[in-house]
Amino acid sequence: ERISRREIGRGAGGIQERQARDSLEEERRKTEAQFRKTQRSIDEMSRRVGELTGAWGRFSEDLLTPSVQAAVEGIGVEIQDVRQRVRSRRAGEVLKETDVVILGILRDGRPVCFVGSVKSSARPEDVDQLVRDVETFHDVYPIYRGALRAGLLAAVGIDANVRTHAARNGIYVVQTGKGVAELVTPPGFVPKIWPAAG
Repeated sequence: ERISRREIGRGAGGIQERQARDSLEEERRKTEAQFRKTQRSIDEMSRRVGELTGAWGRFSEDLLTPSVQAAVEGIGVEIQDVRQRVRSRRAGEVLKETDVVILGILRDGRPVCFVGSVKSSARPEDVDQLVRDVETFHDVYPIYRGALRAGLLAAVGIDANVRTHAARNGIYVVQTGKGVAELVTPPGFVPKIWPAAG
């Protein structure tokens, strides 16, 4: 039995179509594998950026909290309690976290609670959010209901326009300046002195 050229052409075309489908399927599998690998890299990068951002935020809070406390004392408030990273919980769920809460007594004997937001670099939106946080503070932290409230924004860097915006909204501002860091060495500390190069 003889096979016509047309039948041979159809058979070759079918093989070519199958090869093309197989090639496309292989490319699709490679693309999906590369996509999954890229997604894992993005997820890992996001995790690391989140860790770095959180660490920088905690560093800013730890750096500025003593200055915030000194500033509050400087306006004549007798400080009773200072807390960092204060969380409000209901039914085990965290409703809100506040960077710094300072409870103090005014000269006239009234209790006051300073609601502090600490930023590495403050923006006008941070002032607006702090105003909202101060306004809702008693709802979120009912334990402080008997105290007056004041807002306090502390930052490593604050532009003049942000300071002006804060002042217009009645928010205290604390910024890094001279004396933010101090030398802390134990009694009897002896420094190691290395020789000059040369």
